[in-house]
Amino acid sequence: MPEAGAAPDRRANVAALLALAAAAAAIMAVSFITIDRLKDAVIDASLHGRPIRAGLLLSAPGVAGFTMLALAALALLLLVWLEVARASFSRLLRTASGAEAFILLLILVVLFGHAYLNPGVLLGGDTGSHIARILEVRRGLQNGTLPFWTNYQYAGAPLLWFTGPLLYVVGGGIDYAVHDALLTAKWLLFALHVLSGLLFYAWMRRLSVGPVAAALAAAMFAGSFAHLHLLLFRGVLPQAFTIVFLVLVFFAADGLCRGRGWRWVNLLIFALATAGLIVNHQPHALFVAAYLVLFSAVSLVVGFWYRRGVPWLMAAGLAGVVTSMIAVLPVMAEADWVMIEPAGAPFRLRIPSLSRLLHLVLWRNTRTTWGADVWAYLGLGLVLFGLAGLVGLLLRRLRSERRAVALPAMVCLLASFFLWNPLVRDIVFLLFFLAILAAIGLDWLIDNGLLAGRALLAAVVLVVIDLASTAIQPVARTDKDFLIEAGRYLERTAPDQRVVALIVAPDGRLEANIDPHGTPMSYDALVQRVVGNHNLAATRLHNLLVTVAELAARDLRQTGRLSAEAEAGLGLFNVRRVICYGATALGCPDTIVGGVDDPVLGRYLPVPGAPVLFSRLLVSLEPDRGLEKPVLWGDDFQASRLDPRIPSIRATLQALLRIEQPDFAAGRAVALAVRGPAGALPAARQPWHATLTAYAVTLDRVSLTIDSDAPGFVQLAHPWFPSTRVSLDGQAVLPWQGSAGLMVLPLPAGHSTIILRDGWTPVRRLAAWLSAAGVLLTIGIAVAGAWPGSRGTGLG
Repeated sequence: MPEAGAAPDRRANVAALLALAAAAAAIMAVSFITIDRLKDAVIDASLHGRPIRAGLLLSAPGVAGFTMLALAALALLLLVWLEVARASFSRLLRTASGAEAFILLLILVVLFGHAYLNPGVLLGGDTGSHIARILEVRRGLQNGTLPFWTNYQYAGAPLLWFTGPLLYVVGGGIDYAVHDALLTAKWLLFALHVLSGLLFYAWMRRLSVGPVAAALAAAMFAGSFAHLHLLLFRGVLPQAFTIVFLVLVFFAADGLCRGRGWRWVNLLIFALATAGLIVNHQPHALFVAAYLVLFSAVSLVVGFWYRRGVPWLMAAGLAGVVTSMIAVLPVMAEADWVMIEPAGAPFRLRIPSLSRLLHLVLWRNTRTTWGADVWAYLGLGLVLFGLAGLVGLLLRRLRSERRAVALPAMVCLLASFFLWNPLVRDIVFLLFFLAILAAIGLDWLIDNGLLAGRALLAAVVLVVIDLASTAIQPVARTDKDFLIEAGRYLERTAPDQRVVALIVAPDGRLEANIDPHGTPMSYDALVQRVVGNHNLAATRLHNLLVTVAELAARDLRQTGRLSAEAEAGLGLFNVRRVICYGATALGCPDTIVGGVDDPVLGRYLPVPGAPVLFSRLLVSLEPDRGLEKPVLWGDDFQASRLDPRIPSIRATLQALLRIEQPDFAAGRAVALAVRGPAGALPAARQPWHATLTAYAVTLDRVSLTIDSDAPGFVQLAHPWFPSTRVSLDGQAVLPWQGSAGLMVLPLPAGHSTIILRDGWTPVRRLAAWLSAAGVLLTIGIAVAGAWPGSRGTGLG
């Protein structure tokens, strides 16, 4: 709020903002060039066992790095001079208009979020998995379809039905024009980061928070290390959309329940944000709904929100829920087809430990937590000003309208410390409600002159130093191009073969990473892998598949050779290469017997395998369905906590191999093991010949051409899945489910063409029609809200 008698000098304020923007640009240049070169030099020395000495640190930035450092120092000195000589920034904070505060916020959120654009490959947490899916959707769009199946994960798996598809569809659509999934992910994250701050500012202004207080609170909300940690270190990229939709839901709900803004605009925002939340990630949508109900209840009780807006809120919410059905009904109806399991009670209570609470106030330049815990450093300013808001509320020093906002925010903040679900990133809600209290606390301190003049400036400087220093996170790596090139090479040279990738640990130990895992190998290429990006969306052959991969890794680790069991198990899934990669290059250890040297892949192990196996005999083998679910994780194979199902899975594999006795060179098996009734064809009068003459695998389609001189059966190295549409010479065919979870088909004599594609089930069609109806319902509710007399008090 401008002080009484202050005479705003708009030109001086614009000059101060320009100087601040120049300083922010210089700091980002230092981050992108000077710090990035230092990081690269230190990482390279560390990986190659060289000492890190002063000479290395002084030479690494080069002329460009030190030039940027000098320019940043000059820019900061200019800011100091402008304040000392002209009090430019004290005046700006004292007299800033809404537009000037908005520009100040824009400068700050760009500075605090520039780490998303760091040169190099993003590697944190699950980042690789999300970027790989953006690429897959883009490739599908290039082929003229929105792909709901991928042949490049877990031997074949649903791509979108069982994951929050919003990020991948939006990212894939953007990447259709950009043609660089990594760059698309970076700019999309950066844009959502900036948008989250701007939208939070808009809501604070709608709540009549002063422009400077609203801008600073919004900057702390968007720029909090906890925000960056969630997305860059933990790599849960879809939650960038969750944060934006969270702000939009509360913004629109406040407008509807207080008559602020145009009703039809609020209705559209609320319905679409609700649908976006559900499509993006359903567990988070449930938590947003719970917090909105809690916030609404308190706001209605204190008279801050009005009951007349609740019916409109409920109608828009219903429209949003119906619109989201395309991402809800298929998951509910088809969950048993994949590895996903019921998550249990959606809302659970957990008392935070002291160590968890300390994560919120102690910054560590690392991935500070593991597993489902995502609490991280909130920011000193956010905590202090949030406490100021609480103190003002508890001491009844706030004006009535501020108290009416602070009370429901405080109740929700307290709940967010205890309300928990392993699939929900609860730090989002802690951050959100604390930022509301921080905005109110700042506004109270500024209004009452407790923060004024250079005291306010000092507080702002401390906030900027805190957030800018934690925002300079060199999480991107420029030394991983060898993985990107390996992916391109495999797609180019072996598009129809699968690969097992083993990690070479720093001590030389080989490890199979079977957990959700997307490396830069999948950032710019489609490679058939036995692992994937979301194991809960894998088909039910997952546990057998990863057991085979773990068995192969164990064999190579212990003896340097694949056992007959592991080799045959890999061959069933058409795995033709075992490759290895470490921190600096690809290549398996020399201890692996039979390795082949390759200029791109380094030393790798070729494996005999085949995409098909022919036989004239089916044998019934019914594996225990209890072995298929729940999903096996990497930790389950550790000797200290070996999952009791793993020996039984291996026994099933051994029984299957005894029945089939595959000869991969000939593409033949003694018999094919299937679930259900089996049988044999009459003995052929002469030796039977069946040959695979053409085989092609693309993103969501498999095509095979087979010549056979007599009827028989063929097992495909592709998973049996209920929604897969199989055509044989243009006619629909119902396949058998093989005992390994693969597909077995009848094979007629002659020339046959087999096509596999995922199809729309009745539930999927129903869900699509309901979502279309939800869009129409949303439009209808917005039109109803636009009738004369439905306007609020304007856009605010």
